Amino acid sequence: MKAHSYFVIHRNISIVLADVLLAVWNPMLAATHIIHFGGTFGFTYSPNILNDSVGDTVRWEDDFGVHPLSSTSVPAAAQNFNQTSGSVFLYHVLVAGTYLYQCDVHFAGGMTGSFTSTTTDVNDNRTAFQPITNKRT
Repeated sequence: MKAHSYFVIHRNISIVLADVLLAVWNPMLAATHIIHFGGTFGFTYSPNILNDSVGDTVRWEDDFGVHPLSSTSVPAAAQNFNQTSGSVFLYHVLVAGTYLYQCDVHFAGGMTGSFTSTTTDVNDNRTAFQPITNKRT
C-alpha cells in the first residue's frame, strides 16, 4: 500500500511540474508576424490578412509619419491601437477574435488590413486519475 501511495504522489507531482513547465515555455512558442507597408509596398499592407494565435505579436514596419496606423475594430476586452510616428509598432495579442486596422490617411484607397487570432489548445492526452480499488468477491 505504501508503494502505491508513493507512486500516486510522485505521479501527481510530475503532472503539476509538467503543467508549470508548459506555462513557462508557452510564451517561447509564440510567433512574431511582420506586416510591411508603404515604401516599395505602396498603399497596401503585406500581408493584409493574417491568422495568428493568442500570445503572438504582430509587428508593423515602415514610416508611421506617412502612414499612421489605427485599429478600427477589435474584439471585446482587447486594447485598441494607434501609431503615428516611428518605424516599428508591436502589438501583443491577448484576446481571440478579428482585428481590423487602417492607414488613417490612405484607407479610402484600400490601405486596410486584418488579423484573426485564435486560442491554441494543448492536448497532453492525460486521463483523470482513478484509484485502484481492491474488490473482494
